[in-house]
Amino acid sequence: MNTQNPTRLLLLEQGLRLCREKGLRGIKVRELAARAGVNLGSFVYHFGNREQFLDELQANLASTFSRRVT
Repeated sequence: MNTQNPTRLLLLEQGLRLCREKGLRGIKVRELAARAGVNLGSFVYHFGNREQFLDELQANLASTFSRRVT
């Protein structure tokens, strides 16, 4: 799967915003898809399910934090 896909990046960006507002537990797939302006099928295509999305979002957050610290 291409990690540079614009839809995938948009979903991750909106996920980060939702995380800031509501925390990881507050992220709902339907709300995320609506904010990103994509349908649920696009979400499933790119991430499979909520847990896989959250795993990738957390990995991106950890990577960003690590780059800033070092």
